[in-house]
Amino acid sequence: NNHFCATNLFLYPSSTGCQIDMADIIFLVDGSQSISDEQFQSMQHLMSSLVNSSSIGKNHVRIGAIVYSTEPQIQFALNEYDTKQELRQAISRLKPSDCDTYTSRALSYSLNYFRNSNGAQSDKWVHKFLIVITNEEATDAGQLEEASAKLRDNGISIFGIGVKQDKDTKLPKQLLTMTNNANRVFYVNDINALELLDRTISEEICNVNKAGKL
Repeated sequence: NNHFCATNLFLYPSSTGCQIDMADIIFLVDGSQSISDEQFQSMQHLMSSLVNSSSIGKNHVRIGAIVYSTEPQIQFALNEYDTKQELRQAISRLKPSDCDTYTSRALSYSLNYFRNSNGAQSDKWVHKFLIVITNEEATDAGQLEEASAKLRDNGISIFGIGVKQDKDTKLPKQLLTMTNNANRVFYVNDINALELLDRTISEEICNVNKAGKL
């Protein structure tokens, strides 16, 4: 079944969810020591799937990526790659970085990469999304609310994806603190489920834009 999205939000019908036609999207990926190789590869699979469901290119969808542990590190900025093939190759080259899970620090770091000077699109109609993928509670949880609110105050919609078998942790609550919206929190305990999230996320991005809310 085709899903139709509001035309003023630059999203078009697609047989596999919403085709995203214009957006700035940055993946903020947990590369800490708690991430297994298998989990990291599944994160890469999800990112590549979202690339495939987007109209990549100048004046369309731009995608960047940051890998974080104790320190965040930009892997590629929004304006670095203009084709799906280049992005998929760049995603395949990402590596985890060990150490701890300083998510708040990474959130604050990411704000700078949504600026025009770092490749963000200047058109006011271009919606901005930060997709956080992690399997661990933040080491610096005390700063999580402030760092997340600053991003949202700057017009950036946050999606939080948790990958962990044990739900009896603080991670779901922390993801909700980041997003401030339960519809943008995804919690999976199975790697295969993580890889299948691309359609759900693309449809939720449609909903975010359709409502005209951040």
